[in-house]
Amino acid sequence: MADTPENLRNLIIHHYNGGNGVRNIGRMLNMCPSTVSRIIQRHRATGVTSTRRRGHCGRPRMLSVQTQRQVARVSVINPRATASEIRAEVGGAAAQFVATLSDLVE
Repeated sequence: MADTPENLRNLIIHHYNGGNGVRNIGRMLNMCPSTVSRIIQRHRATGVTSTRRRGHCGRPRMLSVQTQRQVARVSVINPRATASEIRAEVGGAAAQFVATLSDLVE
């Protein structure tokens, strides 16, 4: 499902503030009234029409970027290395978090 473009969201708010109803706006812009209603509700709650950032969801990373690079480097040099061999070579406190190579090497 694609996001509604920001200029269209601003147009919906403009028409709503001009006194048009949700169904009427939906007909004018060829949109589902529930989409129009959701955009208006979000604008009322937050005061903005931009979408939320979704960059901070999911489980936090266990390895730092530097440690991920080290693990990737070791696995490229020795593709047959086991997790315990990589753990020993990477060393440090982050070595305990090295689990599988498929999660780290893209």
